[in-house]
Amino acid sequence: IHGVPLERVHFHEVGAIDALGDVVGVCAAVESLGVASISCTPLPLGSGAVDTEHGPIPLPAPATLELLRGVPTVPLDVRWETVTPTGAALLTSLVAEFGPMPALRPLAQGFGAGDDRVGPLPNVLRAVLGELEPELGRDHVALLETNLDDMSPEHLPFLMERLLDDGALDVSLVPQLMKKGRPGQLLRVLARPLDAERIARRVLSDSS
Repeated sequence: IHGVPLERVHFHEVGAIDALGDVVGVCAAVESLGVASISCTPLPLGSGAVDTEHGPIPLPAPATLELLRGVPTVPLDVRWETVTPTGAALLTSLVAEFGPMPALRPLAQGFGAGDDRVGPLPNVLRAVLGELEPELGRDHVALLETNLDDMSPEHLPFLMERLLDDGALDVSLVPQLMKKGRPGQLLRVLARPLDAERIARRVLSDSS
């Protein structure tokens, strides 16, 4: 956001004790509960401005929006900070899927309430712990496909390795006959929806 090298980044509010406590507390809770996967509803984004050490900045905060690239959001008609940079960092690091609550058997729910930000809504976050119903639950994946008929076959294994290193769930090649009788390959990539755009860019940059 500041346009400076990583080594020169200086934390302001995010270095405060409450932010560090948020990060450590959430990670400790996830580990102690033995959570296998985390999902989250699309994030509601309010408007307005917030006071910082840099002065007033618009909401959503620039750092928050940067962290939420590719994440589903919904507008919320309140002039209030509904997603903080710390919250955005935790969600984009831990959440495997954004969408409605999955089919599960609820076991417990917990509420976290803040008391230092007066606003038009309760400053409360809810988490639900549950067991997935195997016969009802399902995984959502993105399917990326493209036809390749002008790429050297020697480069294809390297492309597959790069895609898997980038987080693709699976990569396959299917031989096919293309226009003018040319032999080609169908490249098929399965990815988490949140990773789809980044992996698609890899396909565009590392293939023909």
